[in-house]
Amino acid sequence: MYEHDIERLSYWVVPALSNALSSVSSRNDINQVLDLEQIRKVSRDPVWKWTAETNSQDLIDKYFVDPMNGGRRYFSNCIASHLKPQDPVPTHKPRQNHKFMSNILDYTDSKWLKSRDITRWNQNQPVLQVEKIPFRRNHLARVEDKEKKELDELKTYICPEPLHISNVSTMVKPATWRSRLTISAARNTFRGHVLRIASHYSQVRELLDSTRCLRCD
Repeated sequence: MYEHDIERLSYWVVPALSNALSSVSSRNDINQVLDLEQIRKVSRDPVWKWTAETNSQDLIDKYFVDPMNGGRRYFSNCIASHLKPQDPVPTHKPRQNHKFMSNILDYTDSKWLKSRDITRWNQNQPVLQVEKIPFRRNHLARVEDKEKKELDELKTYICPEPLHISNVSTMVKPATWRSRLTISAARNTFRGHVLRIASHYSQVRELLDSTRCLRCD
């Protein structure tokens, strides 16, 4: 669990207007660059929940997070109309720390045994085909052998009701999470890029400082 301290954040990732990305350098007004409407919306309501009145199409290409287990995060691809919440989890899906797997709804709910009651969830909610976001803090690091199996089996199925749905909208619909051009994806990978840049910057500064010392001698 990370400390929530906004004042100590060294950078921010915010959505930009798609029609402004090609000419950012020529724009002087921040209102012409940033998607302030979306920023205010996310600031007011970061997430929303599925209800029986939710349009199924509004669930496509969204970022889902398990409120009980932040390690379970997904990007939704499409509605799996051929499946129901009571259907068994496809046999080829890896367990990956999922203790309860009697059906898709059971698989989605991560609550512990004493607090879980999947009968309270809507039994007629849709099933989504999603891609599980791998739990990697540094997406620039070399993929280890123990990670390869998980990265090769990202597609799975979930029900929306037990999860939180991000209000951050997407910009384009790509084929996989690796090429997904969204703010949701950027915030998962951006930290790795910033840390890599900061690391190189520190090395350059150390080199320059050592060069100065040699000149002084």
